Amino acid sequence: MHCEKEQNKWDEYLPQVMMAYPSSVHSSTHFTPNIMVFGRNITMPLEAVTCCPTKETESDTHEYISDLQAKIHSVHELARQNLKTSAEHQKRYYDIKTSKKSLDIGQLVWLYEPLQKKGVCKKLSCPWSGPCIVLEKIYDTTYRVSFAKSFL
Repeated sequence: MHCEKEQNKWDEYLPQVMMAYPSSVHSSTHFTPNIMVFGRNITMPLEAVTCCPTKETESDTHEYISDLQAKIHSVHELARQNLKTSAEHQKRYYDIKTSKKSLDIGQLVWLYEPLQKKGVCKKLSCPWSGPCIVLEKIYDTTYRVSFAKSFL
C-alpha cells in the first residue's frame, strides 16, 4: 500500500513486510506462521514498548523443550483440522460457481501452452495458440486436438 505512490522506494518497506507476514493469522490455519514454527508469537514493537514482560517460571531445559514440542504438535494438529475444514468450504464455494463443460468433436478451440521460452518475457507472451480442432475426447477434461489447417 505504501509503494503505490512512491514505487521507487519499495525496498525501504521490506523490514515491515518481513515482520508483518509471519505475525499475521492465516485465514486457513487460523494461526500465525510464527506460532506454527516457533511455538509462540513474536513481540510486536508496540507491545515491547507499552507492555511489561510476563514473568515466566524458571524450569529446566528438558521440561521447556518438552512443553514447546507438545505445544507445537498441538498447534499443528489444530491447523490440520482447520485446513481440512477450510478446504471443504473452499471446494463447496468453488463448485457452486462451476459447471461441467464439454467440447464436441470438430469444435474449434484454443490450445493453452504456458511454456516459457528462453530469452522471452513470459508476461508479454501469449500462452494460447490455435485455433485447433477437437479430434477425440480422451477423458472428461482431456481432449486430443490438431491445429486447424484452414486457419494456418
